[in-house]
Amino acid sequence: MKRIAEQENMKTDIKRVFRPEFLGRVKLVIFNKMTEENASEVFNLEVKKLNRRIESSGVSIEVSEGVKKHILKSSFDESLGARNIRVQIETLIEDKLVNEFISDNFKKGAVFLFEMSESNEITYKIK
Repeated sequence: MKRIAEQENMKTDIKRVFRPEFLGRVKLVIFNKMTEENASEVFNLEVKKLNRRIESSGVSIEVSEGVKKHILKSSFDESLGARNIRVQIETLIEDKLVNEFISDNFKKGAVFLFEMSESNEITYKIK
């Protein structure tokens, strides 16, 4: 109920600032703040999406819970949403995969297992 009242207040404020001609040309979408649970779901979806993209190469990835927690901790921002999660996956996982794809150091059916090292770095091994 409180959230609905907040949204109505936002709409009222927006109507005070912008002219009706402008508001008639745009669609207002008000998002809820991201929760840690939402962020975890987004992370899982992004990993699934990455696996779908690389499956044609005959490989897949697995991500340990430690890596997931590390990425979520470094990227979670309830006001920015899921963008940072995607960027962190690209930087910390996909970039490492690219190097392996370029060097062709794996066989079809390989699984890249991403884990946290003792020095708190994301590492991977090929199974």
